[in-house]
Amino acid sequence: VRLEFHKYSSGKPMKNWWFSPEHDGRIGGSTERYRADMIIALGGVEAILEHSLFRGTGFPSWEGLDWNTSNAFENSKRDANITKAMRGGLTLIPNRRFALWWSPTINRSEIFAGTERQLDLTGVFMFGKLETIKKSLIKLFANGFWSKVHSSIVDTLASAFDRHSRDLGVDHVVKASNHPNKSFTFSSSAPDILLVGQRWIVDETPSLYTESRHRHAQSGKQQRVVGKWWIDVQLRWGNYDSHNAAELARAKYNQYTRRSQYPSPAGVVLVIDLAYNIFSAYGVWVETPGEDIKQLLPSLLGAIIQNDPMLKSLRMKLCSELQLRNSQPTEQNLTTTNLSEMFATTSRTWIVDDSHAYVTSEQPTPDGSKKFKSENGAVLVFEPKSGALRFSVIHKSVFAGHKRRTKLAKEKAAEEIVTWLRSTDEKEHPNEIVVTRPKFRAVVQNMLTDWPNIKVRSTDLSLALPSILEHSRLAEYRVNATENRCHLFNAYDDWLMVSSPFICFNRLNYILRAYHVNLQRTREMLEPDTFVEKRPGHFWPTLPREVWKTRCLQLHELIIADYCRRNNISPSQLLTTEMQDIVMGKKMTNQEIQAEEAKEIEEKHKAAVAAAKDAAESTTTTTTNKRGEFSMSSASSITEWRPRSLADAMLHQRMDKIYVVSEEVTANTVQLTFSKDSLVRLLHVCDVQVEMIAYLFGQVVPQSPEVREVLSIMIPPQSGGLYDSETPERIPFDAEPLVQNHAVFLGILRLGGGSAALHTKNLAHHGRIMARNEGLRSMCEDAGVDTFTTTVVSLQDGALTKETFEVTSEGAAWASASFERVLNPRHDPAEVDPAFVQPCRAKISDRLQAFFLTPSSVPWNAAFSRRLQIRDAFQVEVNQPAEYFTAAHRPSHFLQFADKTDDAEEAEG
Repeated sequence: VRLEFHKYSSGKPMKNWWFSPEHDGRIGGSTERYRADMIIALGGVEAILEHSLFRGTGFPSWEGLDWNTSNAFENSKRDANITKAMRGGLTLIPNRRFALWWSPTINRSEIFAGTERQLDLTGVFMFGKLETIKKSLIKLFANGFWSKVHSSIVDTLASAFDRHSRDLGVDHVVKASNHPNKSFTFSSSAPDILLVGQRWIVDETPSLYTESRHRHAQSGKQQRVVGKWWIDVQLRWGNYDSHNAAELARAKYNQYTRRSQYPSPAGVVLVIDLAYNIFSAYGVWVETPGEDIKQLLPSLLGAIIQNDPMLKSLRMKLCSELQLRNSQPTEQNLTTTNLSEMFATTSRTWIVDDSHAYVTSEQPTPDGSKKFKSENGAVLVFEPKSGALRFSVIHKSVFAGHKRRTKLAKEKAAEEIVTWLRSTDEKEHPNEIVVTRPKFRAVVQNMLTDWPNIKVRSTDLSLALPSILEHSRLAEYRVNATENRCHLFNAYDDWLMVSSPFICFNRLNYILRAYHVNLQRTREMLEPDTFVEKRPGHFWPTLPREVWKTRCLQLHELIIADYCRRNNISPSQLLTTEMQDIVMGKKMTNQEIQAEEAKEIEEKHKAAVAAAKDAAESTTTTTTNKRGEFSMSSASSITEWRPRSLADAMLHQRMDKIYVVSEEVTANTVQLTFSKDSLVRLLHVCDVQVEMIAYLFGQVVPQSPEVREVLSIMIPPQSGGLYDSETPERIPFDAEPLVQNHAVFLGILRLGGGSAALHTKNLAHHGRIMARNEGLRSMCEDAGVDTFTTTVVSLQDGALTKETFEVTSEGAAWASASFERVLNPRHDPAEVDPAFVQPCRAKISDRLQAFFLTPSSVPWNAAFSRRLQIRDAFQVEVNQPAEYFTAAHRPSHFLQFADKTDDAEEAEG
């Protein structure tokens, strides 16, 4: 009361008026209620995001967004040996991201009173001395990116009108030739697109495109007709106060039509706000004979804003600057796990290195100081699948008279890539380009406007490609060049005649990595004497395949020894996988921190597994009724599920490695391709002590009949044990989602904590499915699937092991005849006859997308809730499967808890 009275009696405003007496000093340990009240007070999540650059990033929803700090620059310098002042400067980077994210609220005239200033070569206006935001926006629109976005939108819109010219009655579409500064000059304007055609009826007054009714001249008055209609495209970078595209389009139309000389009285001003991804058009419209141009224009603009390559590049650069990511799968950097994708049959990859585009050397001066002298640079474009090495020399005269030579070197390197693309046949163009330096990625994307389908991604590996410049042959070309020159070599020599591209790439990587470690010693290893043969035009000596294996082992020892010497560790402390990562150039963290984290995770893992094992041994029971039916419902007691759920919650953190068993697999066997995301999701829903069954549905690749892609995983209702799982006999193989995606039955997936060995119960499932589901086999045969597979996924030893088997004709006949006997709960699983199955190929893809099918009316886990009836039919829907121990799967636990509570209350009463 005293504080409330003081508010009116003090005579001066209270500086802490925004304090809430409800929350001040009462937040306590939980801030959820305070957080919810604050969101409501600020207008909700959507109203808060309106103050930020969220809409400019292009994400459809705010759910799932996260700040990607795992690969941030400041985190990469966590273990670096830097000064205290440099480490303190790392805190400016998160502040820069924060300021850019809230720049629509910070950078506006309502906050900063003063003269607005326009950034050079952009349409962005600054309202104060905001150096942090200014640097971020300059970096975002560097290299004339604003004009490139404007030009790309105009070109795409003109092409779209050209496709609809017949319906609009347009004879030809003219793209005007304007001044290069037109996109960021706002004092006057000119049309960008001119439609010339028939005599169109003109509206009487200008209007917005959202107004559906045309207001023509009244009866008795002569209607105006024109043969030309223009579009003036205006780009804006709005803020929270001024991002109303409709009002801006109206104002600019009235301003420009008074001063500018447009070729026709009919036309519209089109405003696109890049910061909010919105648009509007205002002007005088015409009535076209076919499609209504007022309805056609917004549909075209919606597709352009969504799919234009330059706008995609802008959103990608903005997300990269903000380090904002979505939980949905995106384009990943090149790592040791996806390195094999570069050698796929359907892809072609170029690795580009610009680290030596600008080279300097120290020259001593007469006064004892040093000066730097420019030398010839080089750009490397390497194709790992064929070994083609495109070598471009950048002469030192290119940098004469320039100050920002590092920036100029990036642009020249990107121009060399464009030159190679234009001189290469279109069939040999790459699907993606991998840049060795992340800062070079944005420059390459800006240059590849004519090839929007080429993806550009960075790499997390420190590739050894620049070390090839130490080769005497390339060094001579670079040093002695008198002008810009391009050369084409093959870095594999004739290795591809006897080895696969992946083996050749690994061999070249060993050589170049050893070049970086010790150049002279590597040369001595490759050519120990003058009697080693080296063919003309080849980079490397001509050695037999067995000798190359010996040389690679020697180079491997040299690389590992150098790494251990620099990190003061012993080679015996490194795992085999860590050695492979070191050779491939993976950036390893500090060894002490890595060992400490691994030890902590291992201790948690052992504690959780031990608790789950003790609980399972003390409570696991099985029952058999009078009819001899086996039931697992009592195998999970209320005292057992808690430690098991804790162990399962840590399962996806421990299973960081996926091993695909490929022993005794031949090239002509069936290959099953899985989605990596779907396997990771299965880790979240399974239990380590219970076997889980899923059905695989997919398609056969038309170009490769032996390759099958898993597009859907169906999880049926089931009650599982350690070595078996009861499932319904009939499956909805003709469900609507499967029919729409042309997916047919491919096989069975078994997931559990045991070994990856195949037993007879897995094979018997195939026989029961074929016998109880009429029409399934004929549907599969029509789709080209004549045999089925069984995939066994094992969860043990901190890794996920996957092995796939193809059921032979003998195995299918045995399964059809013996499934009733083998699937009896009293029958123990046995080893499968080798003649019944044969190992087949399996692949895990980061790009393949798959969806789950779960029961629509009952939960898929019937181990807790009720006894499973195997003869019951079930329907499915597209949905993510729930976790094994979710509350919906174990209602009996809550009922027992309620009964105990009622008994306790009665006892107290």
